[in-house]
Amino acid sequence: MNVHAGQRFSAILVGVLVALVAAGCAPDREPADAGKAGLTPIPVEPRILPLVGPAATPEAEISAICWYGDLLVLVPQHPEKFGEKPGELGLFVLDRADIEAVIDNERREPLEPRPAILDAPDLLTSLPGWDGLEAAAADGDTVYLAVEASVEGRMTGYLLRGILEPMTQPLRLRVDTERITPIPVPTSIPNMSQESLVLAPGRVGVLFEANGVNVNPGAHMTVFDRNLEFRGSIPLEHVEYRITDASAILADGTFWVINYYFPGEGSVLAPPDRPRGPVEQLLELRFDGERVVRSGRAPLDLRRDPDLPARNWEAMVRLGDRGFLLMTDRYPTTLLAFVPLPDGDRP
Repeated sequence: MNVHAGQRFSAILVGVLVALVAAGCAPDREPADAGKAGLTPIPVEPRILPLVGPAATPEAEISAICWYGDLLVLVPQHPEKFGEKPGELGLFVLDRADIEAVIDNERREPLEPRPAILDAPDLLTSLPGWDGLEAAAADGDTVYLAVEASVEGRMTGYLLRGILEPMTQPLRLRVDTERITPIPVPTSIPNMSQESLVLAPGRVGVLFEANGVNVNPGAHMTVFDRNLEFRGSIPLEHVEYRITDASAILADGTFWVINYYFPGEGSVLAPPDRPRGPVEQLLELRFDGERVVRSGRAPLDLRRDPDLPARNWEAMVRLGDRGFLLMTDRYPTTLLAFVPLPDGDRP
């Protein structure tokens, strides 16, 4: 989602609506301690990895990444910009071995994502208000995708499923456009929709972007089965600011999310405590089958340098036990970063 370009406009539209709720908010201040446990965030420095090629341009607007074996699939918000032929939709892929070689200082050349094909006939024309892809999650060769759309000024979303075909060159993701399921939106906030998909046994969980207590009192994770049938919702502990992507769920039910705040969104998101500057952190959540709550582990604070421009991290995956790979949308530019887990959190 391209937030910065519309933030000030959206803030004006929504500011009046949330004014009664936000009126009791304290003046701008440093972020409150992370969660009910009062955990102090752990500073972690993202390591920016060199990236070149079409996927490295701001126009790529990478909105999601997911693993297919040892291939990292990069999903642009607007795949229609990257097809190799007219009417074709494009994705990108990177080899895990190349990524780790850069991290381990065994490779000096920058990473250049290769093109892949998103085979989704009539996808753009069949979805009213198409505004691009926003989330992806993979299980083997099956990939689930979330689409953002805006119909008559109201945000909505759709869930799709596709199959990766590794024998084709380039790699092809074939999406079943005959099976498109609407995703219920919990509350109407301009330019905010479903940004994260998490896969649990037999289920696909969808997280809305804004889950703060003042703007989404009934925060929850929407649940579908693997055939995209709606199966209700699961309560979600309130998380202020935005959730822009999530990692895969581990065996113990834990997963991490990107938690981002841009000061221009204050009147839109109405957090009880408004930070003075941007917030970029990773939060660990836990899904126990009945609800999603904070795990009790301290967040990872990605802004050791407060003078950095805000970085709109929109995509993440685990990199085994080493940490995470993150990508920005387009602000301040397209970035690929490695975020190591703190030493005490590594096995």
